[in-house]
Amino acid sequence: MRKCIVLALGLLLSIVGSAQSLKIEDKELASLVKVSKMLRNPSKANYNKAKQLLKADEKWTPMNETGDLQANECKASEKTSSFKLNRLLNSIAKEKKRVSTTGTMLNGEDSRYHYSLYERSLKKGKSATYQLRNRSGQQTLVLVPFVKKKGSLSIFVDGEKTNITEEEDGTVICTFNATGKEISFTVTNKSGAALPFVILNHNSRKE
Repeated sequence: MRKCIVLALGLLLSIVGSAQSLKIEDKELASLVKVSKMLRNPSKANYNKAKQLLKADEKWTPMNETGDLQANECKASEKTSSFKLNRLLNSIAKEKKRVSTTGTMLNGEDSRYHYSLYERSLKKGKSATYQLRNRSGQQTLVLVPFVKKKGSLSIFVDGEKTNITEEEDGTVICTFNATGKEISFTVTNKSGAALPFVILNHNSRKE
């Protein structure tokens, strides 16, 4: 009986430990992930609440530097259900009159910001590679798929040793230490259908 209790307790502790390992410790990043997940249900109420939360938060910037539409990404004309996040981000950036110090568009390269996010969308079974410049020190990349399905997305970071975990709803969390000033990563859609997703980055700029 005692042996069974010990085994059960050990199993419980391992489950708790596993759940804790998936927790995003950084409060700002966790908050942005929460807002992104809220937009999985893009109702007017959720959209307005997300806008209110993001407008009150001065720590993020749109991740516009992910670049133009790629061949393996979905076009707007394909009318895939999505978060509609980019429209929200750009609207807030204009309202707040944020000014770029690194070019014509405010983005995650700007040294004033440590957090950036943007929505992309991949065709069924396809991959796309993104480059983010002016990244240094400890990095966290989070991928939030529009559908709540584990195994929907995978990530590979070129040239870096990474620690990757995945939540039950398919959210992928990748941490690593940037060895250069630019990071390059490839995202693959494994969901079996066209898939919008949000990319979030915490660029600590701390070794």
